[in-house]
Amino acid sequence: MTIVTCVKVRDGLVLGTDSMAHIQREGAFLRSFEHATKLFQVRDLPMGVMSYGLGNVGHRSIESLMREFSGKLKKDLKTVDAVGKALFKFMKKEYDAHAEALPEGEELPALGFYLAGYSPGQVFAEEREFTLPESKKPSTPIEKEEFGATWRGVHAPFWRLSMGYGLLVRARLDDLQINVVFDGMPVQDAVDYAVFILNTTIGYTTFSMQLSACGGPLQIATILPDGGFKWLAKPELKIKGPDV
Repeated sequence: MTIVTCVKVRDGLVLGTDSMAHIQREGAFLRSFEHATKLFQVRDLPMGVMSYGLGNVGHRSIESLMREFSGKLKKDLKTVDAVGKALFKFMKKEYDAHAEALPEGEELPALGFYLAGYSPGQVFAEEREFTLPESKKPSTPIEKEEFGATWRGVHAPFWRLSMGYGLLVRARLDDLQINVVFDGMPVQDAVDYAVFILNTTIGYTTFSMQLSACGGPLQIATILPDGGFKWLAKPELKIKGPDV
């Protein structure tokens, strides 16, 4: 699984993910890796995409698919809505092709995408998301002139902390949630809040008595109307262990 988050304030966006990916072969868990890229810039546009759920589609990683998508994206597609529709069409084709090739009775796990960024000439950011195979088209989680935080993937740990209760008692305890003011929040505070969401979820899953669902280095980026897409914590290749 994974944890991804988008924090939207008046002056910009903060996108963040963990780095753990679970690899499957023939419907069975194979192993997990802690350095999978889940946060991507779309071409050179002020937009970012986060993925969660399935870590690979057949023999293709999500990073490989996103690289191909950005390379093939038509130059005249520059709005968040247009890019969201193109991303949905591209990923659904890849997902469905692999799902149809599976043996009878075997199902492909869900794969989700969260797109956020700025359309040309717009003051506020826009967001789109979809989950395969359920979604028929991209949806809008937060309207253009609304602000707040969303998180997807392993959502229960931070939901419990933010809202003050678990999902099973949601209907009875709405008054216990943390009231965060996003309208007017500076971008730096939005960065800190995104990191808070990620670290809370990673810590919870790391020390609970179950398979660790999130982990690895954080991937963080901001998207500003006048500054575009900027990495704050970018996944980099490096050598571990003794100096070479």
